[in-house]
Amino acid sequence: MVSVSTLAAAPPKLKYADLIGIWRVSGVAVNSDGMSTLVDDDPQFLGAVLEFGVDKIVWLKGTPVRPIEPQLDNCDAPPKVTSAGSDNPGSNFQVEGGFNILCGEGDWGPGGVVQPVDANTMILRWYDNGLLRLIRQ
Repeated sequence: MVSVSTLAAAPPKLKYADLIGIWRVSGVAVNSDGMSTLVDDDPQFLGAVLEFGVDKIVWLKGTPVRPIEPQLDNCDAPPKVTSAGSDNPGSNFQVEGGFNILCGEGDWGPGGVVQPVDANTMILRWYDNGLLRLIRQ
């Protein structure tokens, strides 16, 4: 008999509807071996504001260091999420506990992956190995 304590809980399934709302970048970390132009709490992204809408994704506010580049940063097709874990071998990025954000049928941005922390916080893997901490507004 297997005890309940030895069973691993399956990661919660994220639905795109869970993301809908306005999010602010409250922190930046770098996930690399030093081969990044970003630094922790990088002013390029710190304070930027992003909206996950029903049928699009729009950066509402950039920063003085990095203005919004709508053609690269926004998504004008219906977004959706798919698993970025090993249960999805077709995923461009393998991130256990993460979810690919798709723009229509293609990648959003550099292939954005979100990892929920709690209902009001998530990590967005973004350009140049940046890990953007997003806080729901």
